[in-house]
Parts: sequence; C-alpha cells; structure tokens
Amino acid sequence: MKNDTRQLLAEALMRLLQVKPINKITVIELTEESNFSRMTFYYYFQDIYDLVIWIFEENAKDILEKNGGVSNWPQSLKELLQLGLRNKNIIMNIYRYMSPAQVEQYLTGFVEPNIESCIRGRAAGIPISENGLKSIITFYSHILVGAVVDWVNQGMSANISQLVNLISTTIRSSLIPSIQSISQLEQNIDSPTLE
Repeated sequence: MKNDTRQLLAEALMRLLQVKPINKITVIELTEESNFSRMTFYYYFQDIYDLVIWIFEENAKDILEKNGGVSNWPQSLKELLQLGLRNKNIIMNIYRYMSPAQVEQYLTGFVEPNIESCIRGRAAGIPISENGLKSIITFYSHILVGAVVDWVNQGMSANISQLVNLISTTIRSSLIPSIQSISQLEQNIDSPTLE
C-alpha cells in the first residue's frame, strides 16, 4: 500500500507540474489534488522536493532494471533523457526553480553510485588506490552530470542519441587509460627514486 500511496501522490504532483512551477505548488494543493491528507503526505515525504527525488529515483530504477542494470548504462541514460523530453514542461517547471547546486547534488547522488559500479568493474586487476579510484569516479560522474545539465540548460534540444553516443564514446575510450595513468602515477610516487 505504501508504494501505491506514493505513486498516487507522484501522479498528482505531475498533473500540477504540467500547469505550474514547483515553487508555486503547496502541500495543501497537492493533497487536495491527490485526495490524501497532509499527514499522509508527511508520513512519506519531507517536502515536495523529496517527492520529486522519489519520482526521479523510481523512474531511473525501473529503467535501469529493464536494461539489465548499470552494465547497459548508455541505453538507460538514453531512455531517461527521452522520458525527460516527453515530460519537458514538468522538468522545466522543476529545474527553473531549483538552484544549480541542488540539481547537481541530486543528479550526482544518483549517478555516482551507478558510475562507481561500472568503474570498479573496469578497474579490476589494475593496482590503484581507493583514493585514486574515488577521484576517477568523481571525475566521470561530473562529466555525466555536466552533460545532462547542459542538455537541460539548452532547452533539451540536442539529439539524445548523439548526446548519449558522445558521452558513452568519451567515457569508454578514456576510462581504462585514466585508471592506468592514475595507477602508474601512484606507483611512481610510491617507488623510491635512484640517485
């Protein structure tokens, strides 16, 4: 039942976001739209932004599961961007009224654990420190988040297939060399020099 209530609250918010920005939607308005009490809303969510994050995470989780997890992340990214484009008015009514730092924080919170899974798999067998690996994870997370934020900032006008191919090609062609370079750098730092 919990998931059904959350889903009904999400659907009500999506209807409201079709016609007004997120900063103009109140919990009272949302609960009237969904026929739930404010107490019910606050049982599940801290605020409207918390509900937005839940909606995003549920959609992303469904798409990732459908595509076999993070191993097929380019297809999942493509489908997420297509979903965003189909709901452009809703996305823009959220995005315009959130600070860039909030947007990046939310996206990074989702992207980073998924990128981490991919990168750790690719780094298997390469001697690299945990700090080196975390630096690479952060770097590639910023690339992906930055590309998505730029796409939204540009009105979601870029061709999604081309954008995903560019991101995927960039990451796939540079990831192993980046891991190897950091590994080599760490080995050089740890090795005593001969004088």
